[in-house]
Amino acid sequence: MPKAKPRPSNDCEDLNRFVTFTGTISRDDVVVPIKFRVRFGVDGELRFRVYPLPMTREALDLRAERSNRKSNKAATYKVSAESAGGIRFDSDGIMLKGYGRKITQTSAHVTFKFAYTKATFTRAKDDINAPPAIRWNLRGFEAFPALRGECVLGKVGLQGNYPEKRPDRVTGVATIIAEAPVVDTSIWLADAQRLFQHMRDVMSLAMSRQIDYPTRDTWADGKWERVAYSQTRSRRTYQHVFHPMQIQPVFDAALASYFDPPILAKGLNYAIEWLTLPVTYSEMRLTNAITALEHLTGANLGPADHVFLPEKAFEKFAKRLRRLAADDLAATFADVDAAQTASIDAMCATFPAKMQDLNRRPLFDRIMMLADRWCVPLDGLDAEALRAAITARNRVVHRGYYYEPERGSREQVDLWDHLLLVREVAIRFALTVIGYHGTYLSFRGGQHDVAFPPTPKDQGAGTSSSRHEATSDDPPEQA
Repeated sequence: MPKAKPRPSNDCEDLNRFVTFTGTISRDDVVVPIKFRVRFGVDGELRFRVYPLPMTREALDLRAERSNRKSNKAATYKVSAESAGGIRFDSDGIMLKGYGRKITQTSAHVTFKFAYTKATFTRAKDDINAPPAIRWNLRGFEAFPALRGECVLGKVGLQGNYPEKRPDRVTGVATIIAEAPVVDTSIWLADAQRLFQHMRDVMSLAMSRQIDYPTRDTWADGKWERVAYSQTRSRRTYQHVFHPMQIQPVFDAALASYFDPPILAKGLNYAIEWLTLPVTYSEMRLTNAITALEHLTGANLGPADHVFLPEKAFEKFAKRLRRLAADDLAATFADVDAAQTASIDAMCATFPAKMQDLNRRPLFDRIMMLADRWCVPLDGLDAEALRAAITARNRVVHRGYYYEPERGSREQVDLWDHLLLVREVAIRFALTVIGYHGTYLSFRGGQHDVAFPPTPKDQGAGTSSSRHEATSDDPPEQA
C-alpha cells in the first residue's frame, strides 16, 4: 500500500491553492464568526468558498437587504481572519454577490458568496534587515527580452510573455528592488508605488491597452504583504504602439522622465486611459482619442489660453450683445402669438451661457497652442485634416452618427482615417512628454516604423517570443 504524501507544513501555505482562514465578518455593529477558504486564480483574482454560518439573528442581520437604502452603493463588509500557518487576511471591501439559507431537520445555516474590491494578506518574515522590494503581477504586458533599469530607488524590471495568447492570465511581473537598506521604508514604498504607476501608464500606451495589476507583493521591515485588487479586465482593441521586442527604449524614457521630466505635464495618465479604453465602434474610438487631447489641453493650458478675451472684458461686451439681441428679437417678432413669445423668452434666457462659446477658443486652436509650447513634432500631419477629425467627433457627439444615411459613406472621409490621424497626434504628445527618442509603430498608410522625432527614413521590426511567471511569496529576483 503506497504511503500517503506528507501534507505541507503551515509555514508553506500556498495561496495558489485553497487556504482556510478563521475569523470574523462585520458590518456596522454586527460581528459574526466566519470560516472560509480562499486562493488566487490564474488571472490573479481571488476565489472564495465560505463555510455556512449558523442561522443566528446576527448572521441574518448581515444580509445586504438590511443595509442603508439611502445609498446606491452595495453594502461592504469587514473581514479579519488568520490561517493555521499565520497568514493574516484583512479586508473592508468584501461584498455579497449571493446569499441564501440552508435548512435541514437538524440545522439551519446562512450561506454567503463573496466578492471584493481589495484584500490584504500579511505574514511575518525573518528578514527584517533586508532591503525592501515590491513585485506587481501583471495582465496584458508583452515584452521580449525582459526590461531592466536602475534609478535612485534601486533596480527596476519588467517581464512579460511574447506573444501573449492568454491575456486574461497573470503572465508578467514588475519589480522594484532596493539595493541596500533604506532609512525610511514607508517613504521608499510610496515613491516606488508612484514610479510603478508612471511606468504602467507609459507601458499601457506602448501596449495599446491598460495593463492590469491584480496583486502587489511587498517585502519590508520583516513582513510580507500581498494586496489583491479586483480589477475590470482590460483588452487590447488597437495595434501596439511599440513592438514587444523593441520596447526597452520607451522603458528607459519612462524611467528617466519620472525623475527628470522634460515637460512638467499634467494628466498624462488620464490621456493614456482614454487612448487605451477598450471599444468596438469607430465612433467611440475617435471620441476617446480626441478626448485624450482635449484633456491634455484642459490640464496644461492656463485659463487665459482657453478664451479670446479676459473674462471681465468679454462680459461687458456680452452684456451689450445680449441687450441688443433681446431688443432686436422683440422688435422683429412683435406680432407673434403667445407660444412664439414664450419660445423667444426661453431663447433669451440661454444667452448668458451660449455667449460664453463666442469667447472660448476652438479645440483645434488649443491643441496647436499646446503643441507649439511643448515643441510636439507634427511634421507630415495635415492641420486641416485634424480640424475635420474634430468636426467628425462633434457630429458623433451631437447627432449620434457620422455618416450621412442618405449619402452613404463614399462622400465622406472614413472615420478610421480620422481616428488614425488623431491617435498619431496624441501619441506624439505623449512621447514628447517623456522625452522619447527612437522608433514607434504608425498605421497611417499601413503599419510601418516611424522615427521620433519624425524623419523621412523608416526602420524595420522583428518578432520572437518569451514567457515568465511568478507566483511565490518569496522576494523577487531582479529581472
